[in-house]
Parts: sequence; C-alpha cells; structure tokens
Amino acid sequence: MAAQLHSRNPRCLWRARQFLVGVAGVLLAVSVHAAIDYRVSIDKAAGELHVAACADRDYTQLQLRAQEGASNYLLGFTRSDDGALQRSGDRLIARTLPAGACIHYRVAAERASRSNGRDEGIQTASGSWMISPGVWLWRADAAGTLTLDLPAGMQASLPWLPRDTARKVYALAAGGGDWPSWAVFGDVDERVFDGDDGTELRIAVVDAPTRQRSDDLHGWLREVAQASLTAYGRFPVRSAQVLVIEISSRSNSPVPWGQTTRGAGVAVQLFVRRDASIRELRADWTAIHEFSHFFHPYLGNKGRWLSEGLASYYQNVLRARAGIVSEAYAWEHLDAGFGRGRNSAAGVTLAEISKNPRKSRSRQNKGSPIMRIYWGGAAFWLEADIALHRERGIGLEQVLAAYSQCCLPEAGRVDPDAFIARLDALSESSVFSRLALEHSTLRHFPNLNSSYQRLGLKVTSDRAELSRDPDAIALRNKIMGARIAPTQFGAR
Repeated sequence: MAAQLHSRNPRCLWRARQFLVGVAGVLLAVSVHAAIDYRVSIDKAAGELHVAACADRDYTQLQLRAQEGASNYLLGFTRSDDGALQRSGDRLIARTLPAGACIHYRVAAERASRSNGRDEGIQTASGSWMISPGVWLWRADAAGTLTLDLPAGMQASLPWLPRDTARKVYALAAGGGDWPSWAVFGDVDERVFDGDDGTELRIAVVDAPTRQRSDDLHGWLREVAQASLTAYGRFPVRSAQVLVIEISSRSNSPVPWGQTTRGAGVAVQLFVRRDASIRELRADWTAIHEFSHFFHPYLGNKGRWLSEGLASYYQNVLRARAGIVSEAYAWEHLDAGFGRGRNSAAGVTLAEISKNPRKSRSRQNKGSPIMRIYWGGAAFWLEADIALHRERGIGLEQVLAAYSQCCLPEAGRVDPDAFIARLDALSESSVFSRLALEHSTLRHFPNLNSSYQRLGLKVTSDRAELSRDPDAIALRNKIMGARIAPTQFGAR
C-alpha cells in the first residue's frame, strides 16, 4: 500500500518508502492481542536513542521490523535474558522470549537526522532531530505502548495517539500502518488545542528563534483550526500532530511546502519560510488546505482528484466562513483555480490523470495535469454542494459530518467508489455518484455556467460580481456564509 500523502506541491513530495512494521511472521505463543512496551530514552551527548522492547507474555518468536535501510543506523542490540537474538536485514529476531524479557537496541539518531534522506531524517538549523519512526522504532506487529524518557531541556513531538496529558506515553496500534511520518526531538514547543468532544490538535513549532515567534505561529494555526471548525463544529480526527518547521527559502510562498499523512497517526507538516510575516501566513491557503484533508479518508491515487479537490474547495470556503477572507475573494480564487484546471490536460479524463499524472503530462499541450486534478476535483465538490442544497436541502458539510461519525478511518485506504456510495447513502441521494461519473470521465474541464448562474456569480477581470437575486444570495450564504466556530475550543 502506498504512503498516504497529500501535498501542496506534488513536485516537492518526498519519495517516502512504505516500511512494513506489521506483517505475518510475528509468532505469538498465546493471544494475538499482545502488547509490547517500548521504553525510549535519549543520550543527547552521544546522539543516540535507546529503546527497550519488553514482552508482555511468552513468545515463541518475536520479530521487530524497521523500514528499509534502518540497519545503517543500528548501533547494537542485546537481550536482557541473554537469549538468542539475531539481525536479518531490517529485522531483529528473538526466539523463545519469556514474559518480562526485553530486547535492547541503540540507534544513531543524530546521524539519521543529518542524512536528509527525505524518508529518514532531517536535522533542523538549530539542531533538533526529525526522524522517521521507521528508522528508530524497530517494532512488532502487536499493539503496544511507547513511553518516552527525555533529558532535561529536550522536548518531543510524536505522531502517535497520546495516552496521558503529559504526552509521555503513546498508543501503538497493531497491524502496522506506520507510514511516512516524523518524530521530532529537541527544541519543540508543542501545545494542544482541545475540542469539548475529546478531539485535539497537537501543534508543535520546531526551533522557533524566540518565544514571541512561537506564540505568533501558534496563534496563526489556532485561527486556521478555528476556520476548519466552521465545516461542522468539530475535528473529524481524535488527535492529529501538526508540525511547523521554519526553513530558508527563495519561494514567494510563505509556506513553500505542506503535507498531510496518515498511518502512524494523522499528521500535517508545514514548512514555513523563516522570514514570512504573520500577515503573509494568514493570507496563505496552505494550512487550511492541509487541515481540510482531515475530512476525507485516504483514497489512493485513483481518488486523488476527490481528496485534492475537496481540500482545494474548502481552502476557500472555510476561510470565507471564518471571515479570514471576504466572500468575493473566495469566489475569485475558486474561479482562478478553475481557470488553471481548464487550461490543463485537455483530452484526458480525471480518472486517467489521477492514476498516472506523468503519462497525462506527455499527452497534453500545456499546463500541469496536477492543476486539473486539484481544480477539476474542486469543481466536482462545488457542484455536489449546490446539488445537495437544491435537491436535499442540506449542505456538503452535513454529509461529511455524518460520514465522520460512522465511517471515517484514521488509517487505511478506502476505495473511492465505496466512499462515493457511502456519501450517497448518507445524503439519501444519487448526487455524488451521478456527478462523480460525469466529472471523472470528461475529457475536458466541466462547464460551470449553470452553477455560476445559480450562484449569481460572474467573474470579470479577476473580480467577482455577485448578483442581488434573493435565491442566489441564499445559496451563496449556505456555502460561504459566515459561521461561528465553537468558542470552547481552547489551548493547553
């Protein structure tokens, strides 16, 4: 299964290898519902992570696996009971491991962070370690817990679900799923933003030069989080890690790159230009685009036009609802995106582009096929939103809210056709399947004239003209009208 990635700039996507932490081959002597206890400590001076993986019961054989190439950073391994332990590639294999016995190993964490191996590690400008969990956490298929013991002056942000308010103990799910994500150790200012329904965002600013800069970045992302709540008042995920890493960049964008991942846990990474002002960040769309990926499951390449389309649609809609941008601004930028999609990949369907963007690029005359994926997908969600209001008297957010309650997995792939079918069932309509079939099979960008007429929208010279027709105003308000996010959303 491919890594679950959603990126602002697909050309900048890091090539992340899926590593298999959960496969057949972990042979348990008793129950498949085993729980391994991983105890992690850090020798900062030596640049090492020390891990003890301790058995909760007797094992005939226990295999700890890591991602490909992780053995390059493995410094040593032993068993607490002096039993047999061997390494085979990126596996540690212990035979006849009794309850209470531990496998101890050491990892060259600082060296891994300096690799800039993209799917291995990054060392930040101030020396914090960003490391793929697959490099340093050799783990079994069984569920478990991870307990973190940090030296004074070091903080961490991990991608897994915390089990305590101090964020020292984390739950590890069985069956693998630890796809590309990041663990960060060093100068990390992590603050938790809570919803009253038990959901949370763990926002971690890495290596901020001053307390004020960290406060400003947290304030910006709190505003983004509040904007995302204008969809249906709560987060679709229980807990998500949000990493903010400042970088030097010549890009005009204040956030040159953003990515959302699922697997070890739901996570967003935002790489922010070091000299970007808070005003520039507030005007940028990247963070709300990435947060909008929380509203759908991972749909694979086949469903990329749906996932990127929803995020592209909501990056405008939710900011308008929250009052970050005006309604006219949001319509203008949606229209500009549709223009980029219209000028891309003519003669190829969305389904074909999603499966193989490179092949689609060779068949087109101009424009990036990625623009067709993003904005052709956004056109689908706009038309679905309009159709739901006209045919069912409900909005898109109500259907997505129902989906999050019944069916939204935090990890694992969902077939795009099954996703669409479920949305139809929840809306008691055929809106999604009808429009998905139409949009995915068109060999040109859809004609949105009828939708614009219903909205009372006309864009001339990049300026939106909004009619005063009462029906058009009512429809626009249902889609872009101001919403007040829950005030109980707070920080700790």
